[in-house]
Amino acid sequence: MSTELKERVKEIPPVREAAAEEYAAKLDAMVEKVNKQMANHPDIHKLVGGNPYRTMYDNHRNHAMIMSNVLRLSEFRVLAAILPWAYRTYMGHGFHQDYFPQALKNWKKAVFDTMEAENAADIAAVYDWIISLHEELLEKSRQGPLYIAGQKNGEAVDQFIPLLLKGEHRRCLALAKERVKTTADLEAFYIKVLQPALYRIGEMWETREVSVAEEHLATATVGRIMAALYSLVLGAEKNKGLAVVTAAANEYHETGARMVSDFLEADGWDVAYLGSNVPIEEMVSFVKENHPFILAVSVAMPFNLLPAKQAIARIKDDPAFADLKVMVGGLAFNYIPDAPELMGAEGFAADARDARELARKWWAERIS
Repeated sequence: MSTELKERVKEIPPVREAAAEEYAAKLDAMVEKVNKQMANHPDIHKLVGGNPYRTMYDNHRNHAMIMSNVLRLSEFRVLAAILPWAYRTYMGHGFHQDYFPQALKNWKKAVFDTMEAENAADIAAVYDWIISLHEELLEKSRQGPLYIAGQKNGEAVDQFIPLLLKGEHRRCLALAKERVKTTADLEAFYIKVLQPALYRIGEMWETREVSVAEEHLATATVGRIMAALYSLVLGAEKNKGLAVVTAAANEYHETGARMVSDFLEADGWDVAYLGSNVPIEEMVSFVKENHPFILAVSVAMPFNLLPAKQAIARIKDDPAFADLKVMVGGLAFNYIPDAPELMGAEGFAADARDARELARKWWAERIS
């Protein structure tokens, strides 16, 4: 997040809890109103850049979910971090720059048409703030990647990217096996090759260099490579406690969580990897039944922050889990320096290596 936007977040008037809760409760009705208003706009084809209306409707749904999370968490830094990315991604996929102020004005209208007047005024002030940033956001959207910070690809990353996009599983695996002979090699391969390759492919999707299908194929191919290399992890001696690793409810980006799982298992942890989109009730029940020492929760999409926080709170509210160590990670936290405090966790891990080191620290403190 830029310093300017971080500072400008302070301009947003406080939003009362009642307003945030009403926005969440009436989210569906507001999405429907905005969809109708935008679909009936005389310049709609120019505004959506030839995209099907369904793409716009999906964008509106995602917008409402992110806003609901931001409002209920009272965490406007998340909004400030996402806005340049949204501008860059939408325009990369053909949306006209005039789409944003028009859609935001319709959101403000839907808020007043749907919510109680006092609560609507709270929310409208946030939309006014976003609208006031339009020119600044246009400029920032042209300044490059949101989360890679100008990282240069290594030779291996450049070699893997086109193969991943074509789903060349055998060639990718052959290259991986050339580089990976030991557990240490595997960890370096995850962090220095697979992770930046997926980040770069994500950027390519944002700028319409690759399709959704190609991005999904690349991710699936990475999953197959990781599964094929798993034997290096499987033989590790289990000399630490139980760690539960999971993606949050409604979270389908699981590669990062899977890397954390492999790093921890290779380091001697008994790991229960739950995968993607684990409902809150199921996550809470599993943890309470199995009493792990660590719970690691991955969140990539900002609209999944609140479900993750709710799940953590449900577990931590039980006195029997006062000693449970919770770490959070994922792209959704990249611009939240106090992620543990926000989520009710004990720690944050930027990647699988950080997760392993944090887990080691916690285990050393326990046995000392």
